[in-house]
Amino acid sequence: MKLDNLKEENLIEIIRIYGEHCGYGDGFREVMYQNPGTVLENLKKNLKRGYEEYSIHSRWDIRSKLFFAIDRESNLSVSFNPNIHPDDLGEDTFEEAINAGEKFVEAAMKYLNSCL
Repeated sequence: MKLDNLKEENLIEIIRIYGEHCGYGDGFREVMYQNPGTVLENLKKNLKRGYEEYSIHSRWDIRSKLFFAIDRESNLSVSFNPNIHPDDLGEDTFEEAINAGEKFVEAAMKYLNSCL
């Protein structure tokens, strides 16, 4: 999906997919659902530099990051950083977070690509 085609409902669906795979707590999700138009406007403005990150709680840490990025052709992509170290929660939990993040990215990109 091109950045210019991104709509509020697309952003809301990405956050829903994030919650399904990575869980979420308070923070950005609440702001996003209450003010999706403002978030979308800021995201489009800030992505002019190529990427934008949001701290959005996951079930592993409150410092997890959701990244949005665009390439030279303005194609939108997402990524996830659990922002934890294996020593923080243990190797098994770290691997769980990494795997869930990969599944989130796969599902979110599949959704974005279906919106073409």
